[in-house]
Amino acid sequence: MYQYLEIFNLGSIPMYNFLIGIGTILAFIFLDREISKSTISFKVHNKIYYSLIISLLACFAGAKIFEMVYHNIPFTLDNFMSGGFTFLGGLITGVVFYISAALLFGIKLNIAVNIAVPYLALAHAFGRIGCFLGGCCYGRPTDSFLGVMFPQGSLPAQHFGSHTHLHPTQLYESVGLFIIFFCLIRLVKFNYRIWFYLISYGTIRFVVEIFRADDRGSIITDVISPSQIISLVFITIGVIAFMFEKRRVTSVVE
Repeated sequence: MYQYLEIFNLGSIPMYNFLIGIGTILAFIFLDREISKSTISFKVHNKIYYSLIISLLACFAGAKIFEMVYHNIPFTLDNFMSGGFTFLGGLITGVVFYISAALLFGIKLNIAVNIAVPYLALAHAFGRIGCFLGGCCYGRPTDSFLGVMFPQGSLPAQHFGSHTHLHPTQLYESVGLFIIFFCLIRLVKFNYRIWFYLISYGTIRFVVEIFRADDRGSIITDVISPSQIISLVFITIGVIAFMFEKRRVTSVVE
């Protein structure tokens, strides 16, 4: 585990922040490359970027707010500015603001959503590597050859001890997200990207949650975690929308 990146004598940056930053930069680079190869006009190109910037700001706020709700943290400015993030909370908030901004700017929703979703998966994959290096979002003890030991003083070590092998759930999710990214840009038809993402990421996240041991919070029920509830919603929406899109395309062809 390597929690901080030391920058000479200037200070340090949390590895999660560093890697999510790298992932976001790469996502914008690859997104720009895809747009430049498409028939999307320069004007729409700019509107997509404006929408993304708005959604990134909303994503940060949403991730903080959901974290506070999940863990019953009092809503104060100090608590908002410190502590962790909840990705699914940020994702939901970011998507709502992105879609709202896209509609406001007059971008076709099909284009706005499907052009961006692969690069969301890419940035998230890097973020999960940052989680691993930071020691958050850790897994349960395991005797599997995949198990890893976190150093003394880290959150997993405080929970289980520094000599306990744990599931590297952060890396499980990261690998899954890289696979989703590859499938979205290489194998999945453009109009089906968002539905494939919802189904595949919802499934991966639901399964990964089974192996996690950090505090998962509680909403509605303690049987499954809040993230699993949201994952089931993602899967349901994705399956229904995919079937509807399939039926629509089939009827058009016929």
